[in-house]
Amino acid sequence: MKNKYLLLAALGIGMLGASCVRVPDSVVPDPSLNLDFTFQTRSEMTVDVSAINEIGTPAPGTLFSIYTENPYSGDEGVRTLKLPIYRGFTESDGKIKVSLEVPNNVSTLYIIPDYAGYGSVQEISRNSTGSSVILKGTQLTTKASTKAPIALADGIERDRISCGNNFHFYTYFIPEMDYDSTTGALTVGSELVSSDPISNEMKDYVTSLFPEKGNNFDTDKCSDLIVEEGGTEIWLTFIGDGGYTAGRNSYYKNSIFYYTYTDVDALPRVENDTQRRVFFKSDECQPVYAFLNINPETTATGTKVQLLYWNGSKFVTEFPAGTKIGFALEVDGYRPSNNTTGFSLNPSSMVYSTPKLNYSNESLSIVIKSEVYDCYIMGMEFGFTEDRDFNDALVKITSSKDISITSEQQNVESETEISSIQEGTLAFEDLWPYIGDYDFNDFVTDYSYEFNKVKGTNNISSIKITYVPRAIGAGEENGFGIEFPVAAASVTADGASVEEGTANATVIVYNNTRSAFGGITGEINTSSKMGKIISDTSSFTVRFASPIPENQIPFSSLNPFLFKTGNRAKEIHLVDHAPTSKADISLFGTAYDKSYIPTGTYYRMDNKFPWALDIASDGITVWRYPSERINIADAYLHYSDWINDSSLSWFDWTVDGNANINNLY
Repeated sequence: MKNKYLLLAALGIGMLGASCVRVPDSVVPDPSLNLDFTFQTRSEMTVDVSAINEIGTPAPGTLFSIYTENPYSGDEGVRTLKLPIYRGFTESDGKIKVSLEVPNNVSTLYIIPDYAGYGSVQEISRNSTGSSVILKGTQLTTKASTKAPIALADGIERDRISCGNNFHFYTYFIPEMDYDSTTGALTVGSELVSSDPISNEMKDYVTSLFPEKGNNFDTDKCSDLIVEEGGTEIWLTFIGDGGYTAGRNSYYKNSIFYYTYTDVDALPRVENDTQRRVFFKSDECQPVYAFLNINPETTATGTKVQLLYWNGSKFVTEFPAGTKIGFALEVDGYRPSNNTTGFSLNPSSMVYSTPKLNYSNESLSIVIKSEVYDCYIMGMEFGFTEDRDFNDALVKITSSKDISITSEQQNVESETEISSIQEGTLAFEDLWPYIGDYDFNDFVTDYSYEFNKVKGTNNISSIKITYVPRAIGAGEENGFGIEFPVAAASVTADGASVEEGTANATVIVYNNTRSAFGGITGEINTSSKMGKIISDTSSFTVRFASPIPENQIPFSSLNPFLFKTGNRAKEIHLVDHAPTSKADISLFGTAYDKSYIPTGTYYRMDNKFPWALDIASDGITVWRYPSERINIADAYLHYSDWINDSSLSWFDWTVDGNANINNLY
């Protein structure tokens, strides 16, 4: 360590006890130790999650995520790509009890359904008495119409109703019969609207086709539909809005339109790039409402509407052969109005599937054929510069006869794993079993543990480990490794080697931590007087021969440790984490160590200072460790209070009064 006087004093005490080292099991446990205090910067929390689908029944296999920050708090309609602290599926009864280890400086958890039809963001306070969440979206129920259906002799025919401020937009829906004129919700059970529940398997399939920021589609291609046979009937079924209205856009009543044409050259072009307006002049291709309001709080997943074809005098059910069908999406497109036009529309906020109708001359609608579900899946994108994942509106397209796509898009493979993450910083004192100066900067490394599950299960198939060393304040040379609670023979590692001769799988990340800094000697990144040195990142993936149930390999079971480069048997672990099978246990109970093997008590000195700390990350703030020779209690002003209140977030230096900033590196 750094303080030679402190080191000599510690060595002196150690020499006195060296000749009478007792067998560790015979050491009498210290009654003054508070073994209930675990030195954890995370607290356990249990959340009961249940899922109810759009038809009101329990939904097993519903995928959901739990975040420590709202993933929709950023740009409008854009969900962050940051991994959640938990991601998993409801079990056979549609429920699951999730055990979490939540950073102490996180006050709210955000539960997000990953499939359409299960509602939006839900919040849970970590201090609330109830921790139950029901994932339940708008229910798909038949509603009684306030108007009697029109009696028709030969199929469905409808008049054309003009809407939109002097622009040529139309609908064939009749208010209070086909839709609620206040909300724009279509009436399931009316002449044109029915129910078509979407299974979780199909929702998963659609999510894999249009994941958040996950695909790079060829937007130069046109995804408009082509009617192959005359007399074709066509339906759209609403799936979801990709979370567009989950955040600050919750009040938007977005709309889906369609239009028909036979000759793309006859379609209007963008006449004003600034306004982005398209002025339709041909009677053939006027935009018609398919869904007035696709806000999931209003329109249930599985709402199915029949499209009608304008034959010049009436809307009819059958589309003639050779007809092309394009689609348009408008932000806040349903605005009930008291004027004669019925709706308040602004075509400058509309985007189209036909490339020439958009000022960027690219398609903002992608249609993919699904052989598995015998339909087409359409994903639509609101903006030209947004996340371009084409899931701002998701619909299923079915027809009575063959239809095709103008240009085929490449289908994508479904993801085979789902991931969650725990992040933080490990900080070590390296003089165990002797006293150190407790600046906790002898070795400091950030870490992320990415838990990967087999798709459709809650079984862990692999863990991706990443370490980013930040400081070395030790005078001695140390190595660093991590042990996993499984047999060594059941593990392989990509990017690393599983250590030989250990009972549990162990990976030695660094035989000498200085190799991460190019072998530099001396103190590294512990004093502001020195220049900052950037380390190399170490990343590897541990794979299990057979996937392991998540409750058998929780985050807390991972066991990182420091060891002496010249003495592999001398290990330093987090409090109450057992040493590996290669450790020299004769050192337990010597000097200042109060480990007691029979009770699983390890690497404790007293009730204030261990030899290793795991500082949880909220995913936003990076922990700042103390500067050289600054006791952690002098750097973090509430550290000493921690023993009396294990829930304290004393380590969050961004909170006023928590830290003496001048004492932090």
